Amino acid sequence: MSNIKFSLNVYIAEEMELDICLKSIFEENKRELAHMQVLLLDACNDRDTKEVIAKYKEQYGSAITYVDCKGLSQAEAYNKAKELWTGEYIAFITGNIQYAEGALVEVEHFINKHDASIVSLVPRFYNANGAAKKYLKFGRYDEMVDLTEDIYKVNLFANGYFIRKDITAKLEFNPAIIHNAMECYLIHALEMEKTYGIVPKLIYTHTPPEVDYYNYADQYYKTWYTDHVRTLIIPILEEDHARFVQFSMLYLLMIKFACNMNDRHKAILNKAELDEFMESIKDALQLIDDDIISQYDTPYKRVLPRFMGLNLLRVKYDEYDLKTEMKEINDPFTDEPTVAGVYKDTVIESFNNVSLYVKAINYDKGELVIDGEIANVYFLDYDAIQVTAEVEGKKVVGTRNYIYSLVKYFNQSVRRGYTFQIKIPVEHITGKTKFNLMLNYAGHTMPLPISFKKVQARLYEKFSMSYWCFGNYMLSYSNKKQQLIIKKKNAFKVIGQELLFMLNFLIKGKSLARSVKSVILRALYWMTKPYFKNKEVWLTFDQLFKGGDNGEYFYRYVSEREDKGNIKIYYVLNKTAPEYERLQSKYKTVLPFNSIKHKVVSLHADVVFATRVDVKLYCGYWAALEKYVRDLFNAEITCLQHGLTIQRIAQYQNRLFDNTKLYFCVSPYEIKNLSNPVYGYEGKELILTGAPRFDGLISNDQRYILISPTWRRNVTAGTNKKGNMHEYSVNFKHTEYFRIYNSLINDERLIDAAKKYNYRIKYLIHPILSPQIKDFTTNEYVDIIAGAGDISYEKMLTEASLMLTDHSGIQFDFANMRKPLVYYHPDTLPAQYEEGGLKYDTMGFGPVCRNHTDVVDKLCDYMAHNCEMKEEYRRRIDEFFAYTDTNNCQRVYEAAIAYFNKK
Repeated sequence: MSNIKFSLNVYIAEEMELDICLKSIFEENKRELAHMQVLLLDACNDRDTKEVIAKYKEQYGSAITYVDCKGLSQAEAYNKAKELWTGEYIAFITGNIQYAEGALVEVEHFINKHDASIVSLVPRFYNANGAAKKYLKFGRYDEMVDLTEDIYKVNLFANGYFIRKDITAKLEFNPAIIHNAMECYLIHALEMEKTYGIVPKLIYTHTPPEVDYYNYADQYYKTWYTDHVRTLIIPILEEDHARFVQFSMLYLLMIKFACNMNDRHKAILNKAELDEFMESIKDALQLIDDDIISQYDTPYKRVLPRFMGLNLLRVKYDEYDLKTEMKEINDPFTDEPTVAGVYKDTVIESFNNVSLYVKAINYDKGELVIDGEIANVYFLDYDAIQVTAEVEGKKVVGTRNYIYSLVKYFNQSVRRGYTFQIKIPVEHITGKTKFNLMLNYAGHTMPLPISFKKVQARLYEKFSMSYWCFGNYMLSYSNKKQQLIIKKKNAFKVIGQELLFMLNFLIKGKSLARSVKSVILRALYWMTKPYFKNKEVWLTFDQLFKGGDNGEYFYRYVSEREDKGNIKIYYVLNKTAPEYERLQSKYKTVLPFNSIKHKVVSLHADVVFATRVDVKLYCGYWAALEKYVRDLFNAEITCLQHGLTIQRIAQYQNRLFDNTKLYFCVSPYEIKNLSNPVYGYEGKELILTGAPRFDGLISNDQRYILISPTWRRNVTAGTNKKGNMHEYSVNFKHTEYFRIYNSLINDERLIDAAKKYNYRIKYLIHPILSPQIKDFTTNEYVDIIAGAGDISYEKMLTEASLMLTDHSGIQFDFANMRKPLVYYHPDTLPAQYEEGGLKYDTMGFGPVCRNHTDVVDKLCDYMAHNCEMKEEYRRRIDEFFAYTDTNNCQRVYEAAIAYFNKK
């Protein structure tokens, strides 16, 4: 068969931006019009599309078929078009699909070669930054896939398929299915054939697919959870389908968990709804084989981590303490014997996959201190695990700790990692010492393969010459022997190791351009080392696109001290930030973010006063680059904060997240919260100083009500890069967050009260949500202000008469001035973090409101009484804050000097 005719069904729901789509079909693929049928399924209800369609008909002639689908869903539109198909192979796409050059030609060649009934292109999707990301874990070469043999090799990107017409004649789209109607159709088609072909040509989509865990639209609808499981997934499973269909349904279940993992939790379901959803998951899992749930033998990257196989089995059997038994097996990947954890003959995990993630390595008082987490031991009894090392003939035993290592789905903890610390004495090492870190468990002893996961882990296992100098010693790692190596250092050894290291990553680095850039950075570091030798380099920052926080206040304070000696302090900021020119013209040591100078100074930094976590990114080293300079990044990290650590936020503020050595606090309640073992601090690191930005807070009441809630991860696009604001999110207008605050700032009763009592209302959008400012409904009496703009937070806070917030950290700035607050905690809008050291009902600095009517009542009442603070809340403020003066910068400075001088 040659000159195959395709019928491409193009569903158009919102905009008629078809130029790229149609150009990719006709021009980039050089398709003769006689061999193409493109049906434009027009479902645009709110616009007249006749002229647009006429343009395309004039351009592509009889190949274009217009189909009026006003008011029809995608499934209904495809069903309507069925009677019009004239092609041998049918495809179902949308208006924002783009075929790669030559893709349709290659599909035709593949069909002719293999007589394939169903063929798939390899999908890519564009994220908000315009980058094309992978969708499949396979598809590098053309092949026919037998789904009875390889159940995990199913591609559910339905837009990328071409299906022979005799198959589509037997199928209908189900209009009753709200979510995954196309995937349901595709699965039925694949099950009829059991095989399909993969053509390694690309098809692009601008619609976020299910693997975009922030922007995929379906995850924001309640119907995508329990209803979807009950009405689509379970009915398909009940039809006793092939095993690849079981896996496909499991995949759709797993996506729901992946979209709500840790901070991706969207809080769409309340507690009762979540319980109902988990019951539906349990019922669905009853219809899926245990080995498919475990996925131990899958060769591809999983949607969920390995341990979730065991957790889903626990859900299936309603047995939270479900245990595995140890058995010898032949590993399916190596065919070598190994020991594995098995449940009912289903392999859960083997010792072959156990490894060690080193999170931080430090040198303290003659000891090499290694903090780590053992990966993939979730199937073992943690109480029976021991980590040891034999150094210079002496056995060293690690100590288990409980630093944050939780993984959560739907805000429910499903796994705690095995974290530990081991201290290796090095003061008696005179030559070269090699040692393994060993896992000891129930009579089994094995050396642990090591991955150095973070910048503070100092080494990188994939560079064989990676090294780190500490004290009088040098540390390296042999990936082949899984050994750490300590030896005495001297100048010749360091120079030799450095040259070998550079050569090593020039040869083995994935990107030659990145490797060359890293060589230049390292060379600049060594060249500038004499300049910084007699200086103590301090570095600080705030939001890189906006200053005015603790970092800037502390930077200005230290810069203006005349007795700072050899301290040289730098402040990192975007050149486009509104404060950049002002600060640079006065202090001269503002570093443009991501500049070469910024990167080099970061490597020389002795101390970083961090107001945000993930310090390496603020120092200009993203994940792909920092591996080349880990050994040079030796700054002591101190936490200057940008809020207060009152909530349960150990996932970010634990000691190992950034290897934090000093933590500046505002309240004794913070220290109490941070002293919980999950944070990993011993106590000496936590110091009461107050927040630097509090130094500028002197009340100057200008009679306005400030509404300033914090943000939520589940309402943003989640595609930001350091130094930039988050991208605009098309989903924001559909969130509960938007509904709540948009209705509040447009409440007539609130606006009337402000007019009556001579107050104005200002709604300050959190900097991260600033791109959403255009979504809010405006009125004449409320100023809507983007927090990322050219505004002074100090001015806004000092001039406001009262502040309404939810959980924002600037509540503490306001309370510190003894000004009244009102909290708005709607039941339908959960907090981003769990309540910790501040119980709002009994310790908060103002009344807590749970609904719209209550909050409007409270605000109107405060305005009627001149926004006077009630004595009860003044007393709570006095108890909360350690200091009420404006000497916070001074205390931070003196505490830092004392700590590092002592060290």
